[in-house]
Amino acid sequence: MSADKFLIPTLVVAVSWVSATEKRPDKKQYNPAAPKPNIIYILADDLGYGELGCYGQKKIETLNIDRRADSRPSG
Repeated sequence: MSADKFLIPTLVVAVSWVSATEKRPDKKQYNPAAPKPNIIYILADDLGYGELGCYGQKKIETLNIDRRADSRPSG
């Protein structure tokens, strides 16, 4: 009976240790030198694409957004 008392906790610790130290090739390694994507997320409530100056709208000035649209790389 005393062998059963220690068998299950010993197996749990052993399996946990083996799974924690196992090398997993499918995981991506962190590379700080990798280039980061250039993503700009603009959240605007009730704004349509035709309401920006870069798309021809004349009444409201959207200078910063227009400047970003003009500086995009050509490709």
